[in-house]
Amino acid sequence: MGKFKLTPLIAAVRDVKKDEVERLLAEGGNINERLPGAGNAFNVAIMRGAVEIAGLLMDKGSEIDIPWPCGTTPLMFAAENGLHELVQRMISSGADVNARNNDGWTALMLATDKVMVELLISAGAVFKSGRTWHKFLRTILLRPRPWPKTVKDAASRVIRKLDASSVKALKTCEKGELARYHLSWGMGIRNAYGLRAGNRRLLVDCGTRDPDSASGIIMEAVWDRIHDGYRK
Repeated sequence: MGKFKLTPLIAAVRDVKKDEVERLLAEGGNINERLPGAGNAFNVAIMRGAVEIAGLLMDKGSEIDIPWPCGTTPLMFAAENGLHELVQRMISSGADVNARNNDGWTALMLATDKVMVELLISAGAVFKSGRTWHKFLRTILLRPRPWPKTVKDAASRVIRKLDASSVKALKTCEKGELARYHLSWGMGIRNAYGLRAGNRRLLVDCGTRDPDSASGIIMEAVWDRIHDGYRK
């Protein structure tokens, strides 16, 4: 967001300044003005985890289904980050529970706890077979295991759960292209293996404190293993 000149409202949301957001809205700030090629203030609130501000924007009539360029909607992001009350409210306000991002993922595929899964299914979300990594995530979700402590262990667990289409996608993907899966596969690894929930030993083995960077390292380890196997 730093590339663009932000409106005062979006800047206030980014900085999680609720009082400033309220003031700007009272003064007639354009609640649905968008970032270039991206979403509106509500999208920014979701990205920042600013639940109170997101609720305020909904109260004022904000659009809630604007996707990012990758196709990920605010509902997907909220589901992936465990914002249960906000997800319930978005559903009640008509958010599309079966929207898909550019990788074919839905909010249900990105959910990482049973409460969220049940919430989305009760709202009509369907779990149809896709072409990427959701079978792996679903198995992790429904049959939780202790978190892996090393990159090698994490990569092994991922590989054991990959279906044929996922292996094929990895086999034909260049290593430098893995970043395009960050908002789907990468976030799933991050959440399923506790990279944002206290799995310090895995972060240490990844050589970083950043959960997103760690998930990228695990993705690269999976890619290396798949390609080493096919070269033999």
